[in-house]
Amino acid sequence: HVRSIMPPSTPILRLAPGASAASLCGRLDIAQTTSQGRVVWEEGILAAVDHGLLVIPMAERLEPATAAIVAEAMDMRTCPRLRPQPDGSDRPVPACFSVIALDEAAEPEEIVPTALSDRLGLHVTLDGIAWRAVVSAVAPPRPQTLRDWQSVIIDDLLLEQLFAIATSGGHASLRALLHLVRVSRILAAIAGRSVVLPEDGLVALRICLGIRLLHGEPETRPQSAQSQSPPSPPETGAGDPATDTDTMPPTPQSQAEEQPLSFDALSELRAAIESGAID
Repeated sequence: HVRSIMPPSTPILRLAPGASAASLCGRLDIAQTTSQGRVVWEEGILAAVDHGLLVIPMAERLEPATAAIVAEAMDMRTCPRLRPQPDGSDRPVPACFSVIALDEAAEPEEIVPTALSDRLGLHVTLDGIAWRAVVSAVAPPRPQTLRDWQSVIIDDLLLEQLFAIATSGGHASLRALLHLVRVSRILAAIAGRSVVLPEDGLVALRICLGIRLLHGEPETRPQSAQSQSPPSPPETGAGDPATDTDTMPPTPQSQAEEQPLSFDALSELRAAIESGAID
């Protein structure tokens, strides 16, 4: 499915969970070295997937050292140097690629190494989604003129709200926040806007941080029978009449009607996270 939506010339490679540093960055080709009578280095996986897509199945079983090498290549966009160049130069080997890490963990303690997961910008949960639904899905048409996302502006107040929601949800990593801002601007650019709107931030929060709704509404504590029964009015004298309006305290429902909610969607989402309704 991924190959069908990418250019035919795009290299797509799968990384085995037991891949070594030599297979990632290149190693000595013994057969070619013996036949040609000179040192011949075999191209590593990271260099071969330049301008392509690296698929990592069972990413939760990836060795931390291997994840660190992939993370370094993602940061530097070059292959980590484990060997000298054949011509003796210090020219870096380009390795600019995208990563799809498949988390197939069956137990909660099986997690993707932090060095890799911290650099993944989008988190998509496929639980409960049948393959036939993916095949039959129709991709939305691409706009005729796509705005440069780097020219899209995001308001400081909206930026502060997004950071507050991410931090409340336990995502305080600087890379996660940068991914959140970048995706918000890209979504606005796809929609043809020059300014990020709150709905762009909501979508970015869902696909970048993997926010999952646990309850439809925050849980409310049931009131006791004593609090539910109205208090008895105090005794009043003949010269001091009192009405039910004077003696009855305002109920929470009447207070809510007197003060309409002024929270926007982002503020409500932050309140839901802090109350435990969002994981």
